[in-house]
Amino acid sequence: MPRTYLTGANVAEFAQTVRAKAGENTADLRNLAERLDQAHGALGLEAAGNDRLAAVRDIVGFLDRLTDTGGNVAVIDALANPSLPVALQTAGNLRSEARRDETALRGFKWKLLDTVIAGAEQSGVRGDGARAIVKNLREVIVTPGRSLSDEMGRAESRVVDWVVGQTPQPPSPDKRTKGRETVVVDPDKVTLHETELRDESELDALTAELRKTLQENGSRVRVKWWIE
Repeated sequence: MPRTYLTGANVAEFAQTVRAKAGENTADLRNLAERLDQAHGALGLEAAGNDRLAAVRDIVGFLDRLTDTGGNVAVIDALANPSLPVALQTAGNLRSEARRDETALRGFKWKLLDTVIAGAEQSGVRGDGARAIVKNLREVIVTPGRSLSDEMGRAESRVVDWVVGQTPQPPSPDKRTKGRETVVVDPDKVTLHETELRDESELDALTAELRKTLQENGSRVRVKWWIE
């Protein structure tokens, strides 16, 4: 039968449960705060009292207070007064997505972003594109209610496209002369592939893949690459 009244034992049990839950996965939030701080530095952002970084830090502080508070009644009082800069639902989302968000920040191509930031000083279309990318990324980093990991993935794609120059597209049908032979390029028969080489040991596998493509299709292979 459920207990419908409070006793000293009930309060102690509840307070201990609060402490235990508060201590779960706080390392993920601390790691996220560190990555966000680094992102602020990379993007030239100043910390604000209600941005994502401040919210994560305040959540960590709140959870630490719950964990470290000794008195049972004091724990319950602290739980009832979180004093966070974001809504409780937003705070819960930040906590539950902390590991995923930290992974997204850690894996982001920050070195490529440096090129885009430098390009934001340019005039014309290229400069406008770079400024739009940087502006959007700053908003993603500081806004607590936006899905960080998803937005970072989209932002990275835009960064790569800008650095490369444009997203590769199948060529329009045209005629290209190869010696005395006229070659017609049909976009419906063009296949785009993308791969990433992390070290020299993967060159053999890429060479084998290119050789297999030539043998199976008898088509020309055009290769485009960039270095990060």
